[in-house]
Amino acid sequence: MSIDGLPPEILIRILYYLPLQDITSFNLACKFLHDVVSTNESAIYQAAATLHDFTESSGPRSQSTLLMDLVHRPDATGWLESVTSWKEFCKRNFLREYAWTGMHGRSNAPEQLSLKLPLLNNVHRFKVDEVERTIIYSTTVGGLSVVSIDTEEVLWQLPKRYVSPYAHVEFDQGFIVFTRRDNGVEVWRRSADSFNRNTYLTCSPAFAQTVASPYPVPRFPESFPPIFDEDSIRRPTRDPPPSLPRRGVYLPFALLNSPARTRASRFVYPHLLLASEAARKAYIWDVTTSSLVQTVEINPPPHPENLGLPEAIYYVELNQEFVFVCWSFSLVVYRRTPEDRSGTSATDNVAFSVHLTSMIESDPARSFIGLIPCPIFSVDLPSPIKLGLQTSVPQTPSSAPYALTQVYVRLYDALPLLWEDFAAVHVSPDGRDLVTVTQGGWLLYVPDFEVKSPSARSRSPFKIYFSQHEFRTIEYLAFDGKRILLALDSGIYAITLQDVLHPEEPQADPRIRQLATVPPVLHPDGGTRVSCLQLHRGSAWFTYPIFDDNENGGGNLAYVDLTASATRPSEA
Repeated sequence: MSIDGLPPEILIRILYYLPLQDITSFNLACKFLHDVVSTNESAIYQAAATLHDFTESSGPRSQSTLLMDLVHRPDATGWLESVTSWKEFCKRNFLREYAWTGMHGRSNAPEQLSLKLPLLNNVHRFKVDEVERTIIYSTTVGGLSVVSIDTEEVLWQLPKRYVSPYAHVEFDQGFIVFTRRDNGVEVWRRSADSFNRNTYLTCSPAFAQTVASPYPVPRFPESFPPIFDEDSIRRPTRDPPPSLPRRGVYLPFALLNSPARTRASRFVYPHLLLASEAARKAYIWDVTTSSLVQTVEINPPPHPENLGLPEAIYYVELNQEFVFVCWSFSLVVYRRTPEDRSGTSATDNVAFSVHLTSMIESDPARSFIGLIPCPIFSVDLPSPIKLGLQTSVPQTPSSAPYALTQVYVRLYDALPLLWEDFAAVHVSPDGRDLVTVTQGGWLLYVPDFEVKSPSARSRSPFKIYFSQHEFRTIEYLAFDGKRILLALDSGIYAITLQDVLHPEEPQADPRIRQLATVPPVLHPDGGTRVSCLQLHRGSAWFTYPIFDDNENGGGNLAYVDLTASATRPSEA
């Protein structure tokens, strides 16, 4: 029996399990099959969106996802705003994935990128609020501002005298968190959420916050709504308070003070992690209640090759189950709830750890993460000089993705540990996978890091060495579970881990694409000083240095738009 002899309902069921490329071929085969696809287009492309994980569902995949929910999902670039069909939704997501990987289908032609710059100046740390389409940032000279992505209009700001230079900034679910000179941490909340009955929270901001606020601060009683009165406004009551809420405007929420001086912080709503290097403790705050809810011991595991040198904290991360700490010589994952509460060992709550000696081991025969063999790959990236980075602004390269080469022989003899340290760590949204990097050019990806047995693993860890032919500095890291974003001395790179465009094929080696070059800084160490990096579904945001003798980091803000080709005709 030929395929056109099958009942339409059987053909439709088959199409539910085909990737987009095969649906396109099926549609072009003959008029009968074209009519089957056209008549059932919405259901077929909705199934394809689920198959390719374009719906990005956190739980079991479901066909019941509503298109409008996905189209109106907050996004920094608004690339789905005009979508009205599942077919168009799939097409735009398909082109976005082409842009991330750098390959248009099976051809060797890289998908073109769109670079937006400069947006802002003197940026130190920044975050993107996709709900209100704003950028929140601190600067190298002090102050905190919120600007519109579309118009670059300043919507709200705190002055330099109030927010210190190089203040660290975190943001999630409408809360801004930033560090103070006195070791305190301030929390401010989006005014739209403060005046929304469904998201309302009571709070008691500090007096200094209410004075610093450029907008009158109401009282936040136990029940909605906030109340403006003479005590709360703190300015002549004859002047009516400005209309609130307003886009981009924030109101003070709380001032948090940990029991010991802290060095690093990470905010993953609703919990704020503040790590103390001196006290060897991680203080976890619930921002919504302004309360310290947990203290976790974070002693670094002893190791003979540390040579008695002190351990410093370089980076921290957290999720609902673990605290991740980059010490100088080790990456350690601590359980937030130790398995054995009665034990006396300081390492009872260690769920996973990697020492620097294992991280930089360049002999494939000796490359293990615990008991698990860890393949080593290298990639030959061009140097900043070869890329011609004499210009003062980033550029989008036209090169194809760089190939990974698996290493089978030792790359170099052992290096002194003083030449290296762990620089950053991030965990996937589902909490299963982690990525960590060293400043000297090593990257380690560990899927299912809690699984200790090699036989119980469905995916293997791997390492990538970027400094085989020329020393590389990894300056920043971002990770969303599907791809890794890196800031190296020669630019911004994306590593795609999951090939969602070809779900029926075995997982191939990751693809590395350079998204933008970054001009070097003209001072002795030659670093690029990318002070912040942000990864979103369709864009990569980064700071780049001002082309002068700027030795203190920071600079201009730019982003690469990977959805620019979404309105062009596609093969899908």
